[in-house]
Amino acid sequence: MSILEVGAGDFSFAAATSARAPNVLATTVDTEESMPRLYPTSPAHVETVRASGGRVAFGIDATTLNSYEAVADAAPYDLIVWNFPHIRGKQNVRKNRALLTAFLASATPLLREATGGGG
Repeated sequence: MSILEVGAGDFSFAAATSARAPNVLATTVDTEESMPRLYPTSPAHVETVRASGGRVAFGIDATTLNSYEAVADAAPYDLIVWNFPHIRGKQNVRKNRALLTAFLASATPLLREATGGGG
């Protein structure tokens, strides 16, 4: 199973996922240099992902996923996960809706087509 995690935060979900499904690419819009300041536990989680055979990519905008080689080259994905999609800062429903709309448009072409069964 090929999994793309978007907006990985501190990468704890990716670390847990990669232990059971090593074909994971975990991404964040943040830079690698900023991660320890934003999420002090992130370096350990990133190392866990990499040690399990997963991959990590920094500086990835969830609204333009296909424009990043690391993301596009690993497609198609069986599953794309974004656990807590939001605009940082003060809550703004209109901006968050626009974010989700752009993400869904960006993510859909990267998914593997379903084959057979299931409703």
